[in-house]
Amino acid sequence: MSSENGETSESKSEESFQQQSRYRDALGCPNVIWSPGLERPEQINIQREILQSKMDSLIHFENELVKDINRLYHQRETDLISHSCEKDDITRTSYEISKIIAKRMKPFSDGEFIKECLMAVAENLFPTKRNIFEFICLSPRTVTRRVEEMSFDLNNSLKNIFGNFKYFSIALDTSTDRRDTSQLVIFVRGITETYQIFEEFVKVIPIMGTVTGTDVFLHLMQLLTELNLSLSKLVGITTDGAPSMVGNKKGTITLVQNEMEKFGIEYNLVKIHCIVHQEALVAKSVRLRETMDAVVNAVNFILSRGLNHWQFRQFLIDTEAEYGDLLYFYNVRWLSRGSMLKRFFHIREDVIIT
Repeated sequence: MSSENGETSESKSEESFQQQSRYRDALGCPNVIWSPGLERPEQINIQREILQSKMDSLIHFENELVKDINRLYHQRETDLISHSCEKDDITRTSYEISKIIAKRMKPFSDGEFIKECLMAVAENLFPTKRNIFEFICLSPRTVTRRVEEMSFDLNNSLKNIFGNFKYFSIALDTSTDRRDTSQLVIFVRGITETYQIFEEFVKVIPIMGTVTGTDVFLHLMQLLTELNLSLSKLVGITTDGAPSMVGNKKGTITLVQNEMEKFGIEYNLVKIHCIVHQEALVAKSVRLRETMDAVVNAVNFILSRGLNHWQFRQFLIDTEAEYGDLLYFYNVRWLSRGSMLKRFFHIREDVIIT
C-alpha cells in the first residue's frame, strides 16, 4: 500500500508540475521555476513581476518603434519639401534666364549656349550640385514658352492696373524700321482715385501698307478694347504732329473725338504736340552752322579713320577722361545734334591735345 501511495503522490506531483508549466506558458512566463516549497501567493507575485518586466520592455520597444516611424516620416516629408523647393528654384531660374534673353533681345536659341556655360561653371565650382544645373531647361522651345507666359502675365497685370484708372491719356508715334515697315508705338499714362500715377509703354504695332489717320485709329481702338480702357476716361492725346495724326477731317485725334461724341462724351480732348519732336524741329531751324561745321569736321576726322580712332580712344583711356569716345551726328535721329555737342564739349581739351 505504501508503494502504491508513493506512486500515486509522485504522479499527482508530476501532473501538478505539468499543469503549472502550462499555466506559466499561458502567462508568457515560461522561465519561472515552480517550486513546491513556495506558497502560491509568492509564486503569483514572481510571475507578476516577470510579466510586468516584459510588459515594460514591450512598451519601451513600442515607444522606440513609434519614434523611429515618426523620425522616418518627418525625414521623408523634409526630403519631399526640399525636393519641391529645389524644383521650384530650378523653374524660377529658367524663367529668370528667359527674361534676360528677352530683355536683351537675343535669339531664344542662345538658351542652349547659356546652359553649356552653366554646366562648365557647375563642373568647376559646384561639382556636387552638377545634377541640379542639368535640370535647368533652356531649350529654344522652353524659352519661347517662358517668354509667352511672362508676356501673358504682364498683360493681365496691366489690365488690372488700367482697370483702376480714373483718367488716362495716350501718346502715339509712328516710325519706319530698317525693312520699311511702319511701327505704331503707344504709351499710356493714367491716375487712380488714390492719386497713384502709372506710365507704361504698352505696345508696338506693325502696320503694313498705308499709315493714314484711319489706320492708326482702328489699331488704337482695338488696343483700348483689349486693355479694357474706356473712352469716357480718356482726357488727352500726344502725337508727333504728323498730318495723319492731327488732320482736321481724317486725323486720328479727330476720329477719336468723333467716336467719343457717339457715346455722348462731349468734352474736348487735350491735344499735345510731343515736346521732343518740337525740340528736334527747333534744332533743324536753328542750324548753328559755324559751330556744327567745326565740330562735325573734327569728329569725322577722328572717327572715320581707323588709326586715328584707335589712338584717340587709347588716349582717352590713358588720361582717364569722362567719356571713352565721341559720337557721330545723325540727321535722322532726334536730339542727335545735342548729344554730339554735349559729348564733344566734355572732352574738348583732350580733342585739342590730340
